[in-house]
Amino acid sequence: MAHHSLPAHRQQQILTALARDGSVTVSELSRSLGITETTVRRDINQLADQGALIRVHGGAIAAPTPRPVREVGRVAPTVQLVIPTDEFHWGAILAAVRAATRTAGIGLRVHRDDVLTSGLLAELAHDQPDGWLLAPPLHGAERQMVDQWLDRCGSPVVLLERQPTPGVGLGIQSVANDHIAGAASVVRHLAGLGHRRIAVMVPTGGPRSEEYVQGWRQALTWLDLPLLPVLPSIDIIDPARSERARTVVETLRKSAATAVLVVSDPHAMVLVQICQDAGISVPDDLSVVAFGDYMATWGALTAFRPAYEVLGATAVKLLLTRLRSGSVPTGQHVRLEGTLMVRETTAAPRQSEAEQRSEAVPETG
Repeated sequence: MAHHSLPAHRQQQILTALARDGSVTVSELSRSLGITETTVRRDINQLADQGALIRVHGGAIAAPTPRPVREVGRVAPTVQLVIPTDEFHWGAILAAVRAATRTAGIGLRVHRDDVLTSGLLAELAHDQPDGWLLAPPLHGAERQMVDQWLDRCGSPVVLLERQPTPGVGLGIQSVANDHIAGAASVVRHLAGLGHRRIAVMVPTGGPRSEEYVQGWRQALTWLDLPLLPVLPSIDIIDPARSERARTVVETLRKSAATAVLVVSDPHAMVLVQICQDAGISVPDDLSVVAFGDYMATWGALTAFRPAYEVLGATAVKLLLTRLRSGSVPTGQHVRLEGTLMVRETTAAPRQSEAEQRSEAVPETG
């Protein structure tokens, strides 16, 4: 029987288990506390955002004990972190930044805002941080305004999941996942399984959709495989979901796709459900790979996981090196590779009857 307890009590039990064992898993906590795995994940996410633990794949580990930084002086420096609120992966990056700054003895201020403007940065600058970790807009007038602010900023800056605009802010550093390479590696993995008709599904107008499509297209070109139509993602709450689902199913069948890369986990889950409703077996008829891996375990999805935790720790390391040296760095723009997590939604393509007949060995008398 499930036990109903207050969130604060549950979370304290999680922290007690971490203090005792050093690490915990979602499944273990679900059994020991008598609560659902969804509730455990929610409590872990909240504790990670507070810096009380470090979220890892399938569970959590204890946050390291802080130690002072001696190299940068008697007063510990303070870093201002500004990231969006909208996507789950920023929570993973935030947890890694909290852990790295705590270990280094750096003070951390966090501001989460989906609209980063030069005015907001000027307001946050009143607290006089020693350095900045920023995720500015990717494009448009808002990015131009932030670039103008970066040109005037006299403190060290590391951009997260962004590339600096050429010529802007001498000495600005960056660390980001290479989404183009990630998409290409998924295609190469699927081709290695024998797939020759590989589709891609991305959010229409998504901030990084072009990067995923570029990586997918490059890999298909290198492997001399056909380019299939780019599929639009379907949200679970999309009022036009039924109509869009019919269009996607028709496109998959007409293109004879046997595999598809989907950005991101929730959209991949929707696609799997759509395929099931349409009589398309996953993975027998269609292999599905999600890009993200923050919900993929719930649906046993094969998924490509960008290096979000490594990104947060690397950004802090870059900034700390700059603070210690006091000099302008050169060429420190880091691009990270991710990891493919193979689960139950990918397999070798099933041969057609014609292919089976063509490969059959005739009997000899």
